[in-house]
Parts: sequence; C-alpha cells; structure tokens
Amino acid sequence: MNIKLKYKMDIDEWVRAHAIDTKRQYISMAAVFAVFLIIFVYTKQDLKFIGLALGAALIIILIFAVILRLSLLSDFKKFKFANEELKWRITDELIIIDSIENYHTETEWAKVNNIIENRDGFMFVAADRQFSYLPRSAFKNPADMETFIGFVKEKGIKYKYSAL
Repeated sequence: MNIKLKYKMDIDEWVRAHAIDTKRQYISMAAVFAVFLIIFVYTKQDLKFIGLALGAALIIILIFAVILRLSLLSDFKKFKFANEELKWRITDELIIIDSIENYHTETEWAKVNNIIENRDGFMFVAADRQFSYLPRSAFKNPADMETFIGFVKEKGIKYKYSAL
C-alpha cells in the first residue's frame, strides 16, 4: 500500500485535532460537577446552597472552556508547522510525514498503539503517548479512506470510532 496525502495545518485543523481530548476534559468537569451536586442533595443542604453550587459550577466550566480555547490558540502559535502544508505517505511499513520546513518523521506501524477516528479525522496514538492527526479532508476520495481503514484493521492495530 502507498497512499499519499497532504493538508494545511491551520487553526481549524488544530482545534479539530485536539477535539477528542478537549471534549474528554469537558466530560471530566461535568462529572466533577455531578459529584458535587449529588453530595449536596444527599447531605440535605438547603436549596439555596444547591443553587449557589450549581451557579458556581457553571461559571467554573465556562471559565475552563475559555482558558482551554486560549491555551489551544497559544499552542498553535508555537507550533512550528502552523499554517504549513504537511505531506503524509502511508506505506506497508511506515507512516512518513514531511513539511516544507525540512521536517521529516517516520513512524513504524509497530509503534502505533491505536487509531481513534472521529467525524473530522484520525488520531494516531504512538507508544510514547505522542499523537499525530490526519484530517478526513486530506483523503482525495472515500475509496482511499476505506483502503486506509481496511489496512489499519488488517495490521491488527486497535481501531475505534469516538463520537466525541
């Protein structure tokens, strides 16, 4: 197999690349909020206190969302391939990524722990907890994407779809 892909890593792709992790953080915050709410209900606190706790939790979640977005934007500005075209080549043995600025990386398939697909693309998670993101828009046609998905499954790499 030899699939060649390319795309521009702009701010929109950057945000989509981090969407899975970001949404998991929101879910974690919601879980913490639910635990506090349950504690208030079971300790039979006054409804006034439950309302205050609810309001405080919502404000904390909103502040967290703003900080998270600002953090993503700040990280994008530091990213050395911001607004550059990235070229991918997927072969039977390697995943190769190149950029205009002489960046070159090769990852053996054996070092890819899993691939998480979402509605926007594919996150390759390597053994060292690093990840690479390949947007769906990089594929020229649906047939190439289906070939890629079939190849990943044949390789026995853990593959899952995340609605997050």
